[in-house]
Formats: sequence, structure tokens, C-alpha cells
Amino acid sequence: MVITGVLVAALILSVKTGIILGTSWLSRRAIVFVSSLFGLALFALVKIFAPHYNVLAQLLDRHTFLGAILAAILLIYLGLQGSDTEECEVEGNKKSKLRWLAFLPCPFCLGALAFSVIMLVPLLAASTTIVGAGAAVVFALLVVAVALGTRKLVGLAKFRPVVLFNQLLVLMGALTLAFSLVIPNFVQSMTMPMAPVTVASPLWLGGVISGFVVLVLAGYFQYQRNIKGR
Repeated sequence: MVITGVLVAALILSVKTGIILGTSWLSRRAIVFVSSLFGLALFALVKIFAPHYNVLAQLLDRHTFLGAILAAILLIYLGLQGSDTEECEVEGNKKSKLRWLAFLPCPFCLGALAFSVIMLVPLLAASTTIVGAGAAVVFALLVVAVALGTRKLVGLAKFRPVVLFNQLLVLMGALTLAFSLVIPNFVQSMTMPMAPVTVASPLWLGGVISGFVVLVLAGYFQYQRNIKGR
């Protein structure tokens, strides 16, 4: 079950990162290289924090929300920096250099994945090096597969990949911002004691429902009247 959870987490993070890489101006060789760097980063986090996983857990617990907010703002900002695709492809352009930050997976997401991999080590009865290296290879391959698959689908649709880059960054930033605001509250609510809703009076319940229906119908008919008046 734990292994499945780690694989799902790696898949989710690789899909987000791979789609951005797949719509970027990078060549296939560059996509493989960048994905390999992400795998190495995951392996490095596992090796560094394996002896001190409590420190990693505290960092994630304290700063994940703030980190998600900052990552979302960064993605939205980068996505709104114009739609001139030729500028993105010119080496040495300041915007192009800044947009390399969009390729990076959320550091706290990567840290959470590293923490999950560290928790796998005693379950698999293997060394940290073997488990970390295996997880890094799987993560890198998933990112490559998603990126190249996205590039292929975009090509079949006869779009230039870079054309979708800005829009995708804005979408990813908006989703990250929404999830960072909603998911922590949802998780917190799951830990709170819940009591079933009780209806004190069926008469009051019927009155509330009837009032709601009347308001909906009144709004609908008013809308129809406005259309006919135009």
C-alpha cells in the first residue's frame, strides 16, 4: 500500500513537470537531460535527509503551504510574461533565462516525495542508496515519458509546443494556488470529530426548501422577461 502511494505521488509530480517540459522549447535530448537532473535531485534529497528525516518532516509541515503559494505565484507570473514564442527560443534572452524556473518541480513536492521514499527503506529492507536510486530512475523515466508523450500529442494536433507554454503555466499556477488553499483545510477537517446533521423540525426544512425553489423560479422568469424586453 505504501509503495502504491509513493508511485502515485511520483506519477502526479511527473505529470505536472512532464507536461510543462513537453510544451517547452527544449529539444528531446534536452528534455531527457533535464529529467535526469530531477531524478538526481530526488536521489540527493533522499541521501541527505535519510539520517535526519525528522528535520525534513518538520520543514514540510511548517513551510509547505507558503512554498505552494510562492510556486503558484511564480508560475502565474511566468505565464503572464507575454506570448512571444520567438523570445522564448532565443538563447541569452532574459525572459528565457527566467522561464527555466518554470521547469522546476515544486521543491516541497519533491521533498515530500523524498520523504515517502525514505519511509520505504525499512519496509523494503534495502539500503537507502538502492531505494533512492530506484525511485530517482523511476521518477526521471516518468517525467521523460510524460514530456515526450505531451510533445507527440501537441504535434499530432499541429500546434507548436511553445504556443501552449504560457497558457499552461497560468493554468498550473492557478491549480497549485487553488489546491494549496483547499487541500490543507480539507485534510484538517478530516481529523475533526464530525456529528450527523439533525433536522429539528421537518416544517422548517420544508419552508427553507420551498423558499429556495421560489427564489430560483423568480430569478428564472425575471431573466426570461429581460430577454424578451431586449
